[in-house]
Amino acid sequence: MSKINVMTQNDVKNFKLHLEIIRIIAIFFVIFNHTGQEGYFLFYNYEPDTFSYWIYMFLSVFCKFSVPIFFAVSGALLLKKEEDIKIIFSHRVFRMISITVLFSFLYYILCLFLNNENFNLLDFLKKFILYNGYYWNSTLWFLYVFTIYLILLPFLREIVKNLTKKLYYYAVVIHLIFMSFFPIIYYSLSNEVSDFSLLEKIAFLSIFPIIGFYLEYKLPMQILNFKRILYLWTLNIITIFITCCLTHFKSQSIGVHIEDFHNSFVIINCIVIYITIKYICCRINFSKLVSNILISVGRCTLGIYLLHISIMVLVSNMRYFELFHRHLNHILTILIYCFLVFLIGLLMTLILKKIPIVKHLI
Repeated sequence: MSKINVMTQNDVKNFKLHLEIIRIIAIFFVIFNHTGQEGYFLFYNYEPDTFSYWIYMFLSVFCKFSVPIFFAVSGALLLKKEEDIKIIFSHRVFRMISITVLFSFLYYILCLFLNNENFNLLDFLKKFILYNGYYWNSTLWFLYVFTIYLILLPFLREIVKNLTKKLYYYAVVIHLIFMSFFPIIYYSLSNEVSDFSLLEKIAFLSIFPIIGFYLEYKLPMQILNFKRILYLWTLNIITIFITCCLTHFKSQSIGVHIEDFHNSFVIINCIVIYITIKYICCRINFSKLVSNILISVGRCTLGIYLLHISIMVLVSNMRYFELFHRHLNHILTILIYCFLVFLIGLLMTLILKKIPIVKHLI
């Protein structure tokens, strides 16, 4: 059995624990985001006039911060570094491509096994290059986008050298205009939802990393207090509720499950969660043991992400939901399920990190 890595107090001081906590929370909600009808779309099993319908929809919208905040954390960790382009490609880009190829291949093999199909290398290479998530694992799109983000690092690092408060707010406003207000206006005028997926990918590649850098190095924490944090959460809850209303009205009009508006105000949710966790961590002195645990678990979030879909298939095949639904309500059932997937993924990642080559990838 693998064990938690023990670090010295000096090592702990060199880590930003709030970033590890953010990653841990984010990966939990990444898992929730992939629970389908049992969790993410659970609200559609209830009538709109019930409290459960709105609470479960709120949770479904809330969880969408998870991927953007990973890019924000990456911006906080990577944009301040000084690296030669050769180092970026030989270490970061090559590593991410290696991870993408390896786990795409493993999921391809898993799909062949589940569907009782024969292996075909050319078929795999074609599907890998012409990536479509429905081939084997729809969540691996993140690796493709993150690889592009790593390639763009030299440009982003030059941008943040002159990042001011004005430019930070400009980035936030641009995202709100194109990802929040335009879709709402478009829908109100045409009763159709416009596709802004390209702009969403651009936000992952630039805006969210820049926001993470600003919140980490430019935002003075002394201006924050409990009252201002409370104001931020009030705004966040209001925008999530607006998103819920848009989702409700659109789904009622077309009669199918949708998530077209789920990312409308995700930038606000992302910023508020980032600031809140950093604010709390600045006021808590973690013990050496707790710090070591948080750092070790935070380092495993990539592995948990890569493994969680296969674990979910395994746990679901064990008839988990049929067993727990008899004794718990739906929300407790799905949250325990997500924690179980998280825990299994953590243990598997800790074990895989003992393998010489694999440990350098995940």
